[in-house]
Amino acid sequence: MKSVSVKEWRQGHVIVLFGLLMGGLIVALWGVLTATYVRGDPRNQENVNAFCGILYYILPPVIAGLVGSGVFSAELERGTLPLLLGLPFTRRAIWLGKLLAGLALTYSAIILAIAPAAIATRPAFEEVGFWGFAPDMLIWTMVFFCISFFWSTLCGSIMSAALATMALSGALFVGTWFVLAILGGRLTGSPLLDAELWMLAVCPALLVGSYVGFVRGELLQSKRRWVLPSLAALATFLGIALILVVSVRWETCYVRSRVERIEWSSLTGGGSAVSLLAYGSPVKHRALEAGWFRLGESQHRSKHAVCVDLKTGNELLVRRETKPPVVSPDGKLAAVLCGPRPLTWFDEDMGFPLRTVEIWDLRQHRLLYRGLPEEFMDPVPPELYSAEWSPDSSWLALTSSRWRGEWGADTLPLMFMRPDGSQAHEIELGQPQSYWYSCDWAPSGEAVYVLEEGGRLARHSLAEAESETIWEAASCEGLPSSFRIRRGKIAVSPDGWRVAVALVGYPHQDGAIMRQTDRFFVFLVAADGSRSQLIFKSSADPVSGDEALHFTWSQDGKTIYLSRVVPVVRGSRTADRRAEMIVWREGAKTAVLSALPAPSSELDTALLPGGNLLILSGKQLWFVCPDGKLRSMPRDVVRSFADSALLGLDNEGRAILVKRKEGGYIAAADLTTGEVTRIYP
Repeated sequence: MKSVSVKEWRQGHVIVLFGLLMGGLIVALWGVLTATYVRGDPRNQENVNAFCGILYYILPPVIAGLVGSGVFSAELERGTLPLLLGLPFTRRAIWLGKLLAGLALTYSAIILAIAPAAIATRPAFEEVGFWGFAPDMLIWTMVFFCISFFWSTLCGSIMSAALATMALSGALFVGTWFVLAILGGRLTGSPLLDAELWMLAVCPALLVGSYVGFVRGELLQSKRRWVLPSLAALATFLGIALILVVSVRWETCYVRSRVERIEWSSLTGGGSAVSLLAYGSPVKHRALEAGWFRLGESQHRSKHAVCVDLKTGNELLVRRETKPPVVSPDGKLAAVLCGPRPLTWFDEDMGFPLRTVEIWDLRQHRLLYRGLPEEFMDPVPPELYSAEWSPDSSWLALTSSRWRGEWGADTLPLMFMRPDGSQAHEIELGQPQSYWYSCDWAPSGEAVYVLEEGGRLARHSLAEAESETIWEAASCEGLPSSFRIRRGKIAVSPDGWRVAVALVGYPHQDGAIMRQTDRFFVFLVAADGSRSQLIFKSSADPVSGDEALHFTWSQDGKTIYLSRVVPVVRGSRTADRRAEMIVWREGAKTAVLSALPAPSSELDTALLPGGNLLILSGKQLWFVCPDGKLRSMPRDVVRSFADSALLGLDNEGRAILVKRKEGGYIAAADLTTGEVTRIYP
């Protein structure tokens, strides 16, 4: 083996001089460009440095490809391979000697090409951060050498091996991007390091294929010389890839004690559970790479959707890389929207459409249904956004959009299905570019009320899959004829007798849109559409965005609370935001408007037993009585709500909070004593 390596070094030492020559040519090019372009305009120096620095990135792979392509194919072209095989060396020793000699020639040539240039063209190296990526260049050099070494074993000429090296290198780059971006094969969170690890997984496979092709003695024989090396390389790569995927999935599996941040928390299951996204295993980037790729430090390798029982604090369901589960009001079923399943985990910046719904039995922890009914797949599969159960847990509603062409989505279908996927049907709504709609369930769960653009309120019967218009804003008294609606919100009363409708819009006169003043209207519409009542109207300050609207009915259906956040505009700029409560009591002709004392852009509400409403706005906490009056809470209770977001009340009457400290955690607060109990994680 030593003799073979010495022979290869003597025959290929010219490549070392080639590396030195190429390094000198780049130095000369840098000097010529500096003298020509920089002398006239010093601002061009950075461009010259960047151009020459990029050449130093290209040079090592080129040298590796040239050396590897000629290791075996040069012997074939010269006709000296039979003589080499006739020497008293085993094929294993010949193969290993050529491999070691090729690596020595490659890295010697690279060192001689870069080391002198690092002194003469130091600004070029600093401009592209070459020394920070020097370890990466060593890895990519090894990758290109292994690719060319593999093809040198199978091809009969240096040119054929070089062309095959270029083709396979391009295919591997595309394949690596596909594995990382599409299949979710992230390993460390660093884009460059992930690509390098997958490429390094290819290197042993190519070396095994080259070894098998040479040692099996099929180098000069039939076409079978392609079969065994290719199969050996493929099998080796699949084995290494399996080890990588299993190792990363094991290291990033869900462990409650490793959860470092939670997001997208919501109360579900009729107040019996909370759903959230739990993040762990944070990604740490090199400082140089983070600046080069503009990467942040907020990504995590472990991302799981978790559903937690508020009574016991135990996990009801844990799913990797999905949306948070939505639990049915009876607490028996959970719906999960999911997309493609990753090999390891997806980059948070990559958004993939969700086209699958899973229905889980939480008591038996069993998957009941996965997929989408065939009725939803025609003409093209929809992209799912959210899921919501009917009050009786017998229907599941899915909001979605259906994209039919490159010009955008044609419709926003509102889809309905049973938990087992049966009786599937949908309502075709408008285009999402300029469309809005609001929907709410009837208390019985037999129908859905939908308010569409233009102020059309329809009742959709689920059993018959039919829609009926019960009210239209255009024909309602109290609303100007020139009123253009840009947003609306509805809420059905718990007794099913009324539908509260809030409309935000602007006047439209003589073909001109007058957006100087927004107007706000609130109607109460009978469930059958036989009558309607205007209970509130106002002209707000000019606003640049939509107002935050949220309805809350009392349990007896006799009081309704409407909370909203309105920007306060002074001059042409938004100076602040204020939170307001609109309260209507049965028997009153109009609603009462109460502005909260402290300005805030946040507003969380929860209905308390007895008809009072709990409001958390910034650092302030109040009771809202059915008559619209505000009452402050005790200081101990207010203190327990500090730095929190209110999700609602659980079945035991505790306020469920999301604390923002320590990456966020779920806690329950006693409204009487103010005692806070940590639930998750």
